[in-house]
Amino acid sequence: MACLFRALNLPAAVGPPGNGAMSAVAPTPVDQVAVTQGAWAAKGAWGSKAKQSTDSPPKLQEGQEECNICFESAVDVRFVPCKHGSCNSCVDQLRIAAVFKPDAGVRCPYCRQYVNGFSSLTGEVTGFNLQQANKAARAASAAREASAQQKLHEVKQPAASTSQDGPPQVWNCVDCGKINYGFSPKCHRCKKAAPRQSQPVSKDVLQCNSEELVFMACRKFHPDFNQAFKEAGVPYVMEDARATGTHEGVVAALLNGGQKRLIHIISVIIANGKLWHLITNLIGNYFIQDLLLALKMIREAAKDPAILKKASVNVAAATGVVRGKDAFAQVQGPILERAAELLKHPQGFFVLDKAVGLSTGPELLSFARLIFTEHSGILLDKWFLRLVSKIVDRLVDTSCGTEGDPRERAEAGDLLETFCGHCCARESQVVNAAGFWQPGQMLVEAIQGSLPRNKAITLASIIAGYAQKLAGNKKAVATLQSLMALRSFEESSADNIITVICCVAQSLETAICEVAARVDQDGHRLVQTLVEQLAAVKENAWVYSIATELVQGVAKLLKKPQVMSVVAFTLAQQCYEAEQLDDLLQTLDDQAGTSSMLSLLAQVNEIRASQHPDLASIPPPQSALATIKAANAVITGQADAAWSDADLSSYFGAPQQNPPVAPHARGQPLQAAHTAAAMAPRGPPRPGTSSTSFTAPRRSGSLSQWLSNSV
Repeated sequence: MACLFRALNLPAAVGPPGNGAMSAVAPTPVDQVAVTQGAWAAKGAWGSKAKQSTDSPPKLQEGQEECNICFESAVDVRFVPCKHGSCNSCVDQLRIAAVFKPDAGVRCPYCRQYVNGFSSLTGEVTGFNLQQANKAARAASAAREASAQQKLHEVKQPAASTSQDGPPQVWNCVDCGKINYGFSPKCHRCKKAAPRQSQPVSKDVLQCNSEELVFMACRKFHPDFNQAFKEAGVPYVMEDARATGTHEGVVAALLNGGQKRLIHIISVIIANGKLWHLITNLIGNYFIQDLLLALKMIREAAKDPAILKKASVNVAAATGVVRGKDAFAQVQGPILERAAELLKHPQGFFVLDKAVGLSTGPELLSFARLIFTEHSGILLDKWFLRLVSKIVDRLVDTSCGTEGDPRERAEAGDLLETFCGHCCARESQVVNAAGFWQPGQMLVEAIQGSLPRNKAITLASIIAGYAQKLAGNKKAVATLQSLMALRSFEESSADNIITVICCVAQSLETAICEVAARVDQDGHRLVQTLVEQLAAVKENAWVYSIATELVQGVAKLLKKPQVMSVVAFTLAQQCYEAEQLDDLLQTLDDQAGTSSMLSLLAQVNEIRASQHPDLASIPPPQSALATIKAANAVITGQADAAWSDADLSSYFGAPQQNPPVAPHARGQPLQAAHTAAAMAPRGPPRPGTSSTSFTAPRRSGSLSQWLSNSV
């Protein structure tokens, strides 16, 4: 009996849709249990018992992704294939609990999918413990697949939840979901009397009254309804812990009248006022979630031409239409109308989440209007993040779409602006949310969907203003990168996006080198994205300012090749005046030394060539050292004087519109210089100059002296 209760024990965290977390699965073959129990009970799957009992979970630090189960520790691994994250401690508890279950596999408590493996945060499977856990997961998966063929789409005949021969081993309280001993006369939690043992319910659902149907719905995995689900073309699959099916299968079921039992169940439950009880019931809420998914598929299938052309099919009856509402709307309506209550209910919240995800455009707009105007306090609450993110995603798709009702698109944009306005009033919460992946991306999506409205620009500016603080967090860096990549669908929003990018630059000013050096937090990627976006919108002054900071602090960055690549990328931008480039090269020579400078200039050379695909057919340019030596030979009079200083300076300066043609192509030094000049990107001359008027003074001396005077 003790093992049975471990098998039926409810987890601490109640996950979204799916029945797996709330119940034990039907018994599987003995060999499957043996294989999987042995795998998950293997010594060292997540460390020794002594180590597990003494090690405390790592403390969650600012910016780290929190465990989806305990919300207290940092994420150590991700589940495969759902990618939800968890700390090692919580996974260990899941593994221990799974040892005593008949199916002996671990399910993700968040989405209820079976876990087929574990991966580290880097996506690599390393370490003995992780390898052992993956071995156990593969063994459990193989054991499940051994019996999957015979169990898939298998419909169990309704079995009596009570027996004439004696009481059941356990029974679930219909009101609170408490699991009680079969001989208990009342619930140990709410004191409700046990169900009558003399009343079997193993009969056709078409002959059941509302009390019997509610009792069936509150049984785990609702086995008494499996026949009704299958006949409707949406069979309940135990392995997936949800209703499944295809559009073609549902259409075929409708043509054969297969939805009769399912529609009857709904009509009886609604007519007798039992819907709300099931929505808020510990077990019954899973039945409502499966019911919503099945009814949504039936609604879509009813629009199929094969159904509409079939005169013998009564579409209204097939979809359970009552007073102009089909069965899906009859179930979803009360859920959305009482959203305020469900938001605070531990079980009802997940039904609300499912109803929102399956809603149509107008239904979603109505619900979003309610949430954004009357319950704005939940918008940045981590407990409601899944629901709010789903609403924002749907609104963005509507607002930025090109199809559908223009009025719906406009209303979606207005609602997103309302969301942005509420966020602007909670600046500290916004900054904290921007430091996490899902909330940060949600904020950027809301801004994108409500552009060019004022509240969107205000929210974007707030996030951009904290760029220096956020730059120490890898997930916040991703938020800033997405923010700078906002797209302009209208001319009026283009200038606003440029303003946001400049706000990021202003926030990072004087800290560019410090941020770029944070390679582990992707700081170098942030700086490169910033330079790229500034150059794209012709903010040349900001690009030069960033380049100046980088070359002044380059001595501290030389040992970090990723950062030096960013320095080269910045210097390769073709937006500098001759004097500015002269200063940059001189500073680079002083701070890094000639050898490092030449190596860096070689990277600049490659980047400049890669930025112009039209020059790809020309042979690769010579190294920066060869180019400089050739240029130095011309300056000192040791080469053909037909090559002028202006011809050679074009390689490092702003591109000339019409580069001169080399008079000779056989001399080795001249050929190197000619190749570099020919590879220089084409473009208009700088304002106030012509392509042939610039002449650098002829000087002799050191390489650094030449660089500081001739470019």
